[in-house]
Formats: sequence, structure tokens, C-alpha cells
Amino acid sequence: MYKLALSVRRGEPGTEIRDEWLWGSATETVWEFRSDRPLPGTRALLPLLQLDYAPPTDLCGTVSAGHPHRLPVTVRQQPGLPAPRGARITVDVSFDEGLSWRAARINGTGREVVATIAAGGAPGGTVSLRVRARDTAGNAIEQTVLRAYGLR
Repeated sequence: MYKLALSVRRGEPGTEIRDEWLWGSATETVWEFRSDRPLPGTRALLPLLQLDYAPPTDLCGTVSAGHPHRLPVTVRQQPGLPAPRGARITVDVSFDEGLSWRAARINGTGREVVATIAAGGAPGGTVSLRVRARDTAGNAIEQTVLRAYGLR
């Protein structure tokens, strides 16, 4: 079993770079995966699960603070690898940039689910996400996106 971690931050508060990146300003992704050594002279794709989100934001990247909303989440493999089997997905949400988290209700099973994000936060605030997925082969991903999108 291997573990790979990636942390990305876009600028510090009050800097020009931070002002350009209102949403998704920091991500932490940790993959766990199994991999065999490829045959000599060959390459092997690593089974790093990927997450796709489709929040119902407006053109400014915001949703209404006063209403729950649905967040479709899909787990997939890199192109060239078979789709993950038996995926289990959980979603946690934070309205205080990761200081506290609460579980979202999940509808559906497998590679595509819809999380119901309860009404929370205040206009001008943000929604942060922490999503975990694992397939039956033991491959897993945990991804935290601070300031994933805003509230209006």
C-alpha cells in the first residue's frame, strides 16, 4: 500500500494572488493505492482515484446561504484505467473554512452520488468540502477544498 499527499495553497490573505483566487484557495489531497512494479521497459498508470464536483453555483461561484443545495460528486480513475468498483463516498461540509465539519446526507451509491448540503453560513461566507472515497480494490482518496465556493 502506498500513500501520496499533495497540498496546494494559492496566496495568503490580503495578497494579490489570494484576491484573484476567491474559490478553491487551498486543497489537501491524500491518495492510498496499491501498485505492482511494472515489467521492465513498461509504464504503469497508478490507480489514483479522482473526484469531480458539480456545485450549483451562479456565474460568480456562489449559492444561496439560506437554502440547502445538492452537490453531485463523482469518483473516477485516470483515463486508461477501469472505473472504480464498489466506491463508497462521504462528504463533510464546513462554513468556517475548515474549523468545524458536519456530515452531508448522501443520496445514491457507487461512483456517482449527490450530497445534500444543509443551509448554513451567512451571505459573503464560504463552503469548504472534505470528501472521502474508497473502492473495493482498497484505493482511496481524501480531498479537502477550503473555500470551494461562496455564499450569497
